[in-house]
Amino acid sequence: MALMKMSRLIILLTLLSGFACEFREPQDDEPATLVEADLVIENAKIFTSNSEQTWAEAVAISDGEFVYVGDNEGVKAIQAAMSLDLQGRMVLPGLIDGHAHPGYVNVENFGEVSGETKEALLASVKAYADEHPEQRWLRLCCWPTAMFVDSGEGPRKEVLDAILPNRLVWFESETAHDFWLNSKALTELQVDKTTPDPKPGLAMYARDEQGNPTGWIKEGAGVQHFAEQFALIDPSQIQRHKDAVAEILDVMSGHGLTAIFDAGNKGYGDHVYSVIASLEREGRLPLRYYGTYQIFTPERAEKAIAEVKRYRREYGGSLLRFNSVKVFMDGISANQSASYTQPYLGSGIATEPLLSTEELTTLLLSLHEEQLDLMVHSIGDRAIKTVLDAVEAAKAKVGGSFYPRVTVAHLALIDPADVDRIETLDV
Repeated sequence: MALMKMSRLIILLTLLSGFACEFREPQDDEPATLVEADLVIENAKIFTSNSEQTWAEAVAISDGEFVYVGDNEGVKAIQAAMSLDLQGRMVLPGLIDGHAHPGYVNVENFGEVSGETKEALLASVKAYADEHPEQRWLRLCCWPTAMFVDSGEGPRKEVLDAILPNRLVWFESETAHDFWLNSKALTELQVDKTTPDPKPGLAMYARDEQGNPTGWIKEGAGVQHFAEQFALIDPSQIQRHKDAVAEILDVMSGHGLTAIFDAGNKGYGDHVYSVIASLEREGRLPLRYYGTYQIFTPERAEKAIAEVKRYRREYGGSLLRFNSVKVFMDGISANQSASYTQPYLGSGIATEPLLSTEELTTLLLSLHEEQLDLMVHSIGDRAIKTVLDAVEAAKAKVGGSFYPRVTVAHLALIDPADVDRIETLDV
């Protein structure tokens, strides 16, 4: 009879429709002193996630811990406050979401605009601006990438200038990976021809032939402005965001999730994690929440570990924890910021990964020393190849047990030669 201990128990019951489950309350003549478990689940197909005992028929739970996992016969000896006969239904352990952004829900409160054509979309932008004269920044969403991006060329500031020359306009694309600004907004951000790109070709300001920014901003070049320009300061806005996060976490918990990995929040890390920490203090955090520090410009890699430690000090708790770093090795194909080994047709653009093999190797070795994991956003085959090369180099330098668990998200295209390397390198 195997015992499985868990510090906290939440079970997802997958019940087939059309059947009822039978609950048994203790009989009046059963003395309370005989109660050995709070709940017994029996006559079930229980997947345990334990390789030594993959399936069970019954479990007993006391004070949030498993005290029995085994067959139906063995559980009969345990007196329970409540018994649940599942009549052969299945029980699964709580689900874990390995890539989500729940803390980002409703943090920005964009003005929604839409249109089936460019003209209709711009008319919607103008109408929204006229209806909201009180807004200093017009934060708008979303312009269709396919409508404005073609062969490496994107939307231009002059188009927005023509309808809103005197308002600050920040217009996010439907992909959330690029942004469209007018001239006044660029001036406000002090972005001009002398402003360096955080990572040319990837986290960058699109430019005309004279080197002046066109108003199209990709990836981390735009994200880096979020915290300084759009931080939530007004108490009512903070509460609005907090309520939204609490609601979505309750929904996730209600669907059986017991833990989630928050893959980052576009520079709003401090705000988001202060909200999550507040929910935990109030007893309103219904699941384990694993936060991360996001690297979307190369310079953020240098301070990543220090920032993870700061997050732990300022926001960490028993449910909110920080054990990893997230790096955007490339962007997306739609705006040609994804990194492929071959250049894009038409434009000839060959986007480099955010970090070189050497830079990522250095980061991995630091993560190894601090016992932190790494999550990677990777779309193109060049980006994943760089990740695998760095993992291989870091493991060779360590020589023994390598700590970081490296996870790659998205992986839209991979060189067939690298498929086996994923397994070999345990990525």
